[in-house]
Amino acid sequence: MAKSKPPEVRPFPTLDLASARAREKIATLRKYYDLGWQASDTAPDGTAKTPEPLADLAAEAEVEENTIRKALRFATTYTADELDELLALRHADGQPLNWYRVRLLLQVKDKAVRAELQREAALGGWSQRDLAAAVHARQGRKKSPGGRRFAVPESPKRVLGRLTELSDSWLRFYEDIGEEGGLAAKLRSAKKPGESTAGLKHARREAVDRLRALQRAASKLADHLEEVEPEGKGKGPGAGGSKGNKPGAEES
Repeated sequence: MAKSKPPEVRPFPTLDLASARAREKIATLRKYYDLGWQASDTAPDGTAKTPEPLADLAAEAEVEENTIRKALRFATTYTADELDELLALRHADGQPLNWYRVRLLLQVKDKAVRAELQREAALGGWSQRDLAAAVHARQGRKKSPGGRRFAVPESPKRVLGRLTELSDSWLRFYEDIGEEGGLAAKLRSAKKPGESTAGLKHARREAVDRLRALQRAASKLADHLEEVEPEGKGKGPGAGGSKGNKPGAEES
């Protein structure tokens, strides 16, 4: 009796699955883009229209209302041409950006910066964390260092005391991260197999830029403070001028 042939083993269709995932991501983005326009009070051509209620759209799509709000922002942020450019971007594995990464990109108001970030994120295969770090770094460029402005005391002595406190705080942090050698070693060992470090590179570049700016500002302020001699009774001997000066002459 002839033996039956074993079942034919076919290679796992990874390419087909990758293509299917790519199509699914694109379909999801188009779905949210369309939902966003349905929630908008204007049509894509700019004419006014009656928006569909967020609650109804959320129930229909089986998502939270907040997701529909993000979809609305997506639709009104990207033009049709910009949407096509976004969907055309691919990583080396053929995958486009997904909805979660697009939501991060929506935080960037500058179109040119957003286009640059999405291109780098797609081509570099950035993780969600990588992109979040890059978005945060780029947004930080448009804000004053440290975010909210400090309340500057009226007293010069308190201002100098605050400067000393902030300097001490920075120096303590500098020591805690292992000074320049320790941090450099951590950066060199940060990359893991299959993991992109593009976001880390952006963060490093931003940190270097701010440290350079801090270095220049600190040096400039230190030079100015060294040149200033406080006036008044607190001066040391001889600070008021020659021995022939009358008492109180420095007060005039």
